[in-house]
Amino acid sequence: DATQLQQLIKRLVQSDLQRAGIPFSAAQGTLRINVSDGGEDVRVEWAGAASSTNYIPKRFTVFQLKAENLTDQKLKREPVDASTGKLKPAISAVVDHQGSYTLITNKTNVTTPKRKKPSGELITPKLDNMREILRTVIQAHNTKASDIEIDVYGPPKIADWVNCYPMTAVWVKQILGIA
Repeated sequence: DATQLQQLIKRLVQSDLQRAGIPFSAAQGTLRINVSDGGEDVRVEWAGAASSTNYIPKRFTVFQLKAENLTDQKLKREPVDASTGKLKPAISAVVDHQGSYTLITNKTNVTTPKRKKPSGELITPKLDNMREILRTVIQAHNTKASDIEIDVYGPPKIADWVNCYPMTAVWVKQILGIA
């Protein structure tokens, strides 16, 4: 559920920060991801130390969490404030800091191909297509956005991240009722 996704990502961010010697205070986040939040559920910002961690790509990174299946249409709407038609404040901050915007979804299968040609040849892997949709929408609203990093973490990448931290993996198993 959405609350568990938020708790998991908070644990993972804190673990990555600790491993890199970056204070926990570098991470700020909400306890509820199903409310209007200007495009961010977790913001990580620090100076000095490492320039990135294994899963936090830049010193200024915004994570947007989605506990829902994301269609192409939902992705196109995600970076834009529906009431103003402008980029959400968090995305604008990422552009201003030349940082990273990472959308995390626990419900969307990001590893299956988006579609196939009649010959059966793959056209675009879904993950690449999702990144490109976000990049296109963000750059259409701000030409400086070409300098930011955009990524999507789906269930496989979340699982890889969890497996880096045994205590978090135990917590996940407890939540799932298999520990």
